[in-house]
Amino acid sequence: MARPPIKGKDSEPFDWKTTLAQDRSWVRRFARRKGLSKGSVDSEDVAQATIQKALKHQSRLQFRSHGAVRGWLAKVASNFARDNGRKRRAQELDSQNALELAAQSGTPSRIIGALEERSHVRALIAQLPERSRTVIEMRFWKEASFAEIGAAIGTNEGHVRVIFHRALQELRASSETSIS
Repeated sequence: MARPPIKGKDSEPFDWKTTLAQDRSWVRRFARRKGLSKGSVDSEDVAQATIQKALKHQSRLQFRSHGAVRGWLAKVASNFARDNGRKRRAQELDSQNALELAAQSGTPSRIIGALEERSHVRALIAQLPERSRTVIEMRFWKEASFAEIGAAIGTNEGHVRVIFHRALQELRASSETSIS
């Protein structure tokens, strides 16, 4: 049973576009106040992504009050900033790893060999079934916990651990097969 739509003070349903236009500056201020706009992410980017998600899902969203709308917007903004931070860290790690490889190996041929090995691992991951690939990518690249991964793919934490373990076994087997 669907919840009743948002009601204003005079019991009229909220107009989504008007409500979100008014709340855009609130989301921007929220992002600044909570420190969500770090690095390459500006508070305007957080607000835009949040409002876009609200507009995309407006037909499914129903709230009892304007406060509930703002609570939902705050959660979406926080999730966007967290996910974007994880992506940025993964990119920084790739860049940092390439620099470390260069410093450790010293020779261009060793650097190219290490980069080819990484490319090979990514190709092996791409061959995994979609669910296994999602678990591996979320665990290693997005640094998500098993509980977070379970929530994202719609299963419990224990099953995510099983999928993760089996995916690693499959990657090891694929890697050994391709080497020999």
